[in-house]
Amino acid sequence: MYKPYLKKKSNGLPILSKEEINSMCERFISEFQPDALVNPQPIDIEMFAEGYLNITVDYFYLSHNLCIYGATVFNDTNKMIIYDPEKNEADYIHVSAMTIILDCRLVTDARYEHLGRMTMGHECGHAIMHTSLYYRNPDQLSMFDVAGNSPIIKCRINESPLNSKFFKTDEEWVEWQANYFASALLMPKTPLLKLARELKSELSHTRLSQLQIEDILSQSVSDTFNVSKAAAVSRLKNLMCI
Repeated sequence: MYKPYLKKKSNGLPILSKEEINSMCERFISEFQPDALVNPQPIDIEMFAEGYLNITVDYFYLSHNLCIYGATVFNDTNKMIIYDPEKNEADYIHVSAMTIILDCRLVTDARYEHLGRMTMGHECGHAIMHTSLYYRNPDQLSMFDVAGNSPIIKCRINESPLNSKFFKTDEEWVEWQANYFASALLMPKTPLLKLARELKSELSHTRLSQLQIEDILSQSVSDTFNVSKAAAVSRLKNLMCI
């Protein structure tokens, strides 16, 4: 399995450009689902996590109001907090190291399909890029627990990430990297540009306005890669296709 080399800060935070994340994701896809780099199609993100990365994936209610979409657990822990809807209260469960947890509503409610796929990609990004930042030596766990740190990262996905020019904290960079990774994995650059180029060529002979063309392109990307239209628009803008 491909294991990317990541240049890191002294605290373990990777230093990555957009193009480096794009290339990393295409390298993963070239091993996992190579046809997707030639023929634009949805990435089987669940199989990528479980079958390719060999990460355990589980599903629980992570909050009472879906304010947390997913979590990545880097160490064995008995302190993973979930929500028990039958008791209407929080509870602790044991979770093994290198486990991704999605809120079960993301897979049981069809309205959240796209959000579930993006969340899975986001958490895969954390597992790939941020283990050295969040993993704790088991012999030191008690010390880190006292300090308030945890080998768990819980996430609410933003499909339109903030401009990285204004980031001030490592946490902001961590979430931006995971967001961008999810977008680049689910909508890989090479096939997306191929789709955009071909569709723009077809639509150039029509009398459609630029806004109409951009809307059709965004919807096509959404349908082709099985992502939300908002995620498609964000990705197309990022790659300067619209």
